[in-house]
Amino acid sequence: MRWWWKLILGIVGLVILAIVVGVVLLSLQDANKFKDIIARKVSEKTGRELTIEGNFDLSISFSPSLTADDVTFENAAWGSRPEMLKLGHVEAKVALFPILGGTLEVERLILEDMDLLAETNQDGIGNWVFGERKTVDEEDDGGADLPVIEDLHIENALVRYRDGETGERHVVMIARAEGYAGEDGGGNFAMEGVWNNSPIDAKGTIGPGDEDVAVALFVEMFGAKTEITGTVGELDDLEGLALHVRTAGEKLSDLNMITGSFPAIGPYSVQADLRDGDGDSYILENLRARIADSDLAGRVELTAGERPRVAADLTSALLDLDALLAKNDGTAIVADGGSESATGSEAEAGDAAPERLFDDERLDFTALDEADAQVSLKVGELRYGGLSLRDAVLGLEMEQGALRLEPLHARLGEGDVVARLELQSRMARPRLQMALNLSDVSLAVAKPLLDLSEIVDGPLDLDVSLAGEGRSAHEIATSLDGRIDMVIGAGTIPNAYVDLIATDLLRFIVPGGAAGDAAKLNCFVARFDVMDGVAVNEALLFDTALTTTAGKGQIDLGRELADLTVVPRPKDPALFSLAVPVVIDGPLTDLGYNLKKEDALLGLAGAVLGTALLGPFGILIPLVSAGTGDDNPCVAALEQTAENAEPAREAPSEPADAVEDLLDDVLGIFD
Repeated sequence: MRWWWKLILGIVGLVILAIVVGVVLLSLQDANKFKDIIARKVSEKTGRELTIEGNFDLSISFSPSLTADDVTFENAAWGSRPEMLKLGHVEAKVALFPILGGTLEVERLILEDMDLLAETNQDGIGNWVFGERKTVDEEDDGGADLPVIEDLHIENALVRYRDGETGERHVVMIARAEGYAGEDGGGNFAMEGVWNNSPIDAKGTIGPGDEDVAVALFVEMFGAKTEITGTVGELDDLEGLALHVRTAGEKLSDLNMITGSFPAIGPYSVQADLRDGDGDSYILENLRARIADSDLAGRVELTAGERPRVAADLTSALLDLDALLAKNDGTAIVADGGSESATGSEAEAGDAAPERLFDDERLDFTALDEADAQVSLKVGELRYGGLSLRDAVLGLEMEQGALRLEPLHARLGEGDVVARLELQSRMARPRLQMALNLSDVSLAVAKPLLDLSEIVDGPLDLDVSLAGEGRSAHEIATSLDGRIDMVIGAGTIPNAYVDLIATDLLRFIVPGGAAGDAAKLNCFVARFDVMDGVAVNEALLFDTALTTTAGKGQIDLGRELADLTVVPRPKDPALFSLAVPVVIDGPLTDLGYNLKKEDALLGLAGAVLGTALLGPFGILIPLVSAGTGDDNPCVAALEQTAENAEPAREAPSEPADAVEDLLDDVLGIFD
């Protein structure tokens, strides 16, 4: 916030310097005679008009003093109002000899009824730039030194800031501000006011001396109380820091008055010991932070420079990212000062666009391109996306546009989660590589990740290895290559859920079962090879006590469409009429299920003929022919099921009998 004070004092100092120097050098006569001369000189220097409408008095001595009323200073030509600065009353007492040397030392400065507007245009040019055009982010190495003010009094001041590029606005009203500089170099200040409708109460003292200066600052604003105490080796360069910093508040969302969109959670507190390290680095030690139920502790080192760097070693007992990253539920503030509802004009514009899993919005890799980081984090419980991970360990590295998350492992329920991610942002097409492995994770605890627990319960093994490239989620999805393997071990399928959607799919996959019972699941296996964003099914097996279901097809991630066909194959030949293919297709966000009775004849004939020739093992041939190995748990479960199965009727021994039974079953489809 130092630039605010630089801006205010710089402009006020320029005006005062022009007035004082002009009057002292021109004459010792009545100062009112030289208003026009002073105004002309200021205009020649700045290109802006200075006007003194009220009284103007000057006292010449070794400490000249002046008073002026109704002073205005013109705004830039593109400004939003004619005046940049308006002063109801100004009094200044300055040291004479430093003025002659080009330095302004103000012994006393009183400003009353001040109205200052600082703004930028659409190109980022500030109205405080008088000569060469510079944006707000550019340095000005050729500017004059700031005035030295020993005694400052401000009453009834209004400072406004408007960003012409973003529409951001800030308003600071100062009821009273005082600052005193001691003869030995120390000083103190106090201020009362309002910033963006939030009261401000600030005070502080700076001790005497040039080295190891004692500092004590207290600020209450935006619902937060901040204390900074300790010593500073050199105030001008902020070197030799040994400070303790603490801030606390009731709601994090109170900070939204100045920046961000934080959720309304709290209370919160942050405290740490701040010192400077080697070079341009600053170190936060003994860091302890708490926001609602979440906590964080450790050490953080910040290195400034052209490419900032963050190094952190942190621990946490509980980190609830769902709460910390929740969106603020307030209305959005727009550039013109109004607000828009989330269900306003957009909803009235017509039908909403179809829901997408992967949108075309360009991903922002700015943080990767502008800063580096090395973070180690250990969390007792990590909540994210509805999951509750225990004993989580995360390593994050950002280096020259590359992001790596490794290691990343945690316990999920009684199972394990291991992941790895790497993103290269500086390639022509940024490249993403990821791996995820879930081992022996209950579907009940993994529900937020795979919402299958209402359909089936059992242990899950998931192995995902994918790589893609692009500048949006859709581009990356379209280019994905890799493999997805999923196995669900022995579990159950509640009949209540089967009955709920019996007319769609599961009645054909999981027939039978008494009311209130649960159908037994032996295992489920799904394997997909992914190439150019298309996941092609290599194996899809779903085995229960009564049926074994096989599937084939593909999922187009780029187009977000599925085209899968599953065929239930009953183990009891008496149920062969249920061997009706089911097509699962449509958008991934709205899948449809359709029966294909016209294709039932071929599938049924194969199933009956396989049973007639090979017994119950004939059912397994089309299921395990997709390259599954002996070590596959689903194959083992299927083999055990086949060995233990007691067929309702013996397999026909004569081909003629098999054909007759086949015709009976085929015709049964149309009953």
